[in-house]
Amino acid sequence: MSDLIIEKLNYVKEFNGKKQASQTTLNNNAKMFIKLEKIANKNNFYYDFTLVKNLLKDYSVSTQINYITIILQLLEYDKIKTNKDTTKVIELYKKYIDGLHETKKTNAYNNIASNDKKQAVLNLTINDINNVITKLKSNGYFKDALMIEFLMAFPCRLEVSNLKYIKLDEYTKLKRKNQLGDDNYIVIGSKKSYVSRGDYKTSDTYGRLEMELKPPLKTKIFNYIKDNNIDFNESVFGYTPQDLAKRLHYITGKMNNGVSISTNIICKLATTNNVINAVGGDTEIFDKIEKVNNAIEEVGKIRGTSKTTMNNSYIIRKPNKQ
Repeated sequence: MSDLIIEKLNYVKEFNGKKQASQTTLNNNAKMFIKLEKIANKNNFYYDFTLVKNLLKDYSVSTQINYITIILQLLEYDKIKTNKDTTKVIELYKKYIDGLHETKKTNAYNNIASNDKKQAVLNLTINDINNVITKLKSNGYFKDALMIEFLMAFPCRLEVSNLKYIKLDEYTKLKRKNQLGDDNYIVIGSKKSYVSRGDYKTSDTYGRLEMELKPPLKTKIFNYIKDNNIDFNESVFGYTPQDLAKRLHYITGKMNNGVSISTNIICKLATTNNVINAVGGDTEIFDKIEKVNNAIEEVGKIRGTSKTTMNNSYIIRKPNKQ
């Protein structure tokens, strides 16, 4: 049963020319669908929109979105492969999932979670991250502390797990020969160093990303590589993405009164902190940004011009004082 679902999901991705999901994601999706099917206790239950909606009503918004995304792919498979008329039921699910996305967006904007445990995560601050790093170091978990420091400087996803150590001259040779492949690297040079990523979630859209690695993080990573005798082309942190997710969940929860910290939360806190620091510590900047965007959008509606065009072409960046 699981293999058949995975086969269908893969077929739809391939048919639409989209990148295949990872095997872990496919396995999880298949398990989710089978679980829901057992609860429904009905053949082709996913054709019954009302039934599915009722089955999912007590789940979090994100979980509902995940389930319906799977169902939409399976309905699309049936439409393509078996010529079943799934148009109307697909429209029902799409309309519903659009509403869920809006709810998720509103909840994220207002910092609202689906339960108290998740709310505790959303209430974390940059000070909590710094305290976790300090506790990790004082308890001898230097690699874990360094990973979190890295994620604060480079708020990426779990691809931090498989960054390989490579010297700049060797990296340059591979780059010239177009032999970097999809690997992720920490590139160390005497004058300049980089974080280079070719394998990450949105790599099909943005391609390889190269970003300079600067002190003091560069120095910490170089010392860690040297102290741990990490060889060229060897993984710096030595995890798979799945193992890193589990490790972060465990070790940050242990150091933070049971409240675990994921790469997504680190990204949110790092981004927020960077924005606030960029404007001299103004913690009300986001309210001001919203007011600015609303004002630009209002004039755009009057003019019949998009907010992007208004922002790019119709704003005087340094107006004279009135």
